[in-house]
Amino acid sequence: MKLSVILGVSQMMLGVVLSVVNHIHFGNYLYVLIQFIPEILFMLCIFGYLIALVFYKWLAYSAECGPCTPALLIRKYYQARR
Repeated sequence: MKLSVILGVSQMMLGVVLSVVNHIHFGNYLYVLIQFIPEILFMLCIFGYLIALVFYKWLAYSAECGPCTPALLIRKYYQARR
């Protein structure tokens, strides 16, 4: 599931980068300022942080230490259901 999130966000980033190339090609430089920069900042702030946490979790913890790994979601929900 984490890999699908990484691939989906990568595909969205590619679409945003292609749109800025399209705006530059057609000379719509105003759209670069009012559309591309907010989109890229929003995506990097929210999804970039999530992807950084996923890679940190993959690199810092091994498979033997399942219970000691930090959860990306709220842990109270999972503890209450057990």
